[in-house]
Amino acid sequence: MAEKKHINILLILTFFIALIFSLRSLILDTDFVFSDAVARVGTQEISRDRYNEILNLVDENNVNEISSNKKVLIIERLIDEELLLQKAIELGLIRKDSILKNNIVQVMLDYIVSSNQEPDPTNQELKEFFEKNLGLFSGTTSFKLKVFSFIKDTTKAEIAYQSLKKGILNQAESSSEDLIILPQTFLSLQKIRDYLGPSTLPAIKNLKKGEFTEILEINNMLVIVLCLDTLPESVPKFQNIKSQVKGRYKKERDDRLVREYLKELREMYEVEKFAL
Repeated sequence: MAEKKHINILLILTFFIALIFSLRSLILDTDFVFSDAVARVGTQEISRDRYNEILNLVDENNVNEISSNKKVLIIERLIDEELLLQKAIELGLIRKDSILKNNIVQVMLDYIVSSNQEPDPTNQELKEFFEKNLGLFSGTTSFKLKVFSFIKDTTKAEIAYQSLKKGILNQAESSSEDLIILPQTFLSLQKIRDYLGPSTLPAIKNLKKGEFTEILEINNMLVIVLCLDTLPESVPKFQNIKSQVKGRYKKERDDRLVREYLKELREMYEVEKFAL
């Protein structure tokens, strides 16, 4: 009796082992895959999340009364979308269309930043960033200037220059032809650039009250720029511009993440430069 019982148990075990192997073979032969997809185009699956996204857009009132025909139609349109996308990639349209390429690059940049999921900076981190980068949040010095100008007359320009060195302002003014007259208000460097051009800024930006430049040449004229007064830069309080500091902090952090990601990509892919 005991021997018969052992035989029955052995037969049952053999049956279950055979069943497991049969099911495994069936799964492999039919390429059955457990996935959360509603369709597949080639090797690319269309996710249920994408389907539900469209479903929610169609069901604007959130009443969940979309007919089965509409649901089938949504899947068909998603298949059409994927077919067109795959064909566009095959034809290289992403590289040929500059607008499409720029959009994809921007999406990729957004992905790099969002995928890192960096925590918001602490108040202490923002304060340290603010203190290390005061120049980013401070106003620049403004200048009240007077310009002595001459039409390529080096003699008059030299007389005016020597007069300013001796502190004889009236004599310098009488030598000037007054070709450039600036508003007698405090001007930012950007405004000075608009009036006198970018080439004059290096000579002007460090002037103190009463100081003047060497004889400069701009627009076929000789000029000397005298600084009548300066308005020092103002440094705002951290608490007053905390949101601005946070925005700048996150921008610089995001830029760093992108640079690091691109560096990794350059190491992953073969990049070859050719002579221009």
